[in-house]
Amino acid sequence: MAADAYNLNDDAMNYSEFDDEQKRALLELLALGMYADHHLALSEDARLRTVLASLPAASDDARARLLDEVITRAGRHASTVESRQARTGELAKQFPGRELRQRACAEVEALLRSDRDVSGAEQEFLLLVKEVFRC
Repeated sequence: MAADAYNLNDDAMNYSEFDDEQKRALLELLALGMYADHHLALSEDARLRTVLASLPAASDDARARLLDEVITRAGRHASTVESRQARTGELAKQFPGRELRQRACAEVEALLRSDRDVSGAEQEFLLLVKEVFRC
């Protein structure tokens, strides 16, 4: 998938096919991707916040708390390969259909390519996601 296939104004940024639980799982999956190389690019952060904005929230504070929870959880699971694998497997269960799994994989790939510099660690994470999600 070409890096230029996604930008923040693209139709691919419509998350209506995901239910709210799937959006939360996608948010955490993207956060894990951000932690893959320990370099948090602004373009990755913007993508994460776009998914966050698609979730219903009582207030901006509630949305900020959700983001903090997701990032904290992702940070805990990003520390080892085994933990990343286990958490990715848990998150994959939220996407029962082939099309949803493929879409989640595409979102991870778009996030990792958004800064135009996919590191080796990010590539390894993408391969893990593709293997676990079977896409």
